Amino acid sequence: MDEITREKIKRHQEKYQNFLKSMNCCPLCSEPLVLVHEINEAEEVIKETAHCDRCDIETRRKDHPRH
Repeated sequence: MDEITREKIKRHQEKYQNFLKSMNCCPLCSEPLVLVHEINEAEEVIKETAHCDRCDIETRRKDHPRH
């Protein structure tokens, strides 16, 4: 693998890590979010909520279809 390819892979990995951090950390204080997943068998839905214990805010609430 040449040096240019290694650099591309490294930049891609850094972007991916930054994306994950932004999705899983509080936008106000940067603390890791607490994720809660509940499975509703009847509706075949997974309910996800994310909140920050430090700031006491809910940052996201999503419903995901079960496959």
